Amino acid sequence: LGTKWNLANDNLALNAAIFQTDKKNKVEAVGAGSSALLYQTGAVRVKGAEVGVSGNVTPKLSLAGGAVYMDTNITDSATASNIGKKLANVAEKSASIQAKYQTTPKLALGGTVVHTGKIQGGSFAGDATRELPSSNRLDLMAEYKLNKKLSTQLNIKNATDKTIYEAVYRGGFSYVAPGRTTSLSLNYDF
Repeated sequence: LGTKWNLANDNLALNAAIFQTDKKNKVEAVGAGSSALLYQTGAVRVKGAEVGVSGNVTPKLSLAGGAVYMDTNITDSATASNIGKKLANVAEKSASIQAKYQTTPKLALGGTVVHTGKIQGGSFAGDATRELPSSNRLDLMAEYKLNKKLSTQLNIKNATDKTIYEAVYRGGFSYVAPGRTTSLSLNYDF
């Protein structure tokens, strides 16, 4: 169930929604170690709410972003003790906001802040003893129009080079997000 409002002479859109998603046949490991077997027996329910914004705040400043809250719940499992637990490796809270400012007709500068809340690790059911901390990431960009059809863009992701863990599984195996990465692209509009 959602709603949307157009503001600032239809230049800025705000939206909000509440949702519930039910999924069956989720893969889960039953057993431990090398004797663990994978089955498609898991079921989960995700309830949540989200808000978003996109468009031009002023003729030079544009925004795009949103926030989401998700309450995950395992509703069926081959392992009875998993029922009622949180789903592993899903952040309950997350948000991002991207701003772009057109400093001159040819030059635009911008940045994005991404927040990811705490995450319980595990392979199917969340394990509070393997909880990842919340994280914040800063991305930066600069765009320069060379002419009407050709532009160049510089992107710096994770500009602060912060170590960010994205997921952790049984045995402590974890995914680490890339450190600072820089890219330069040349864009041509047809």
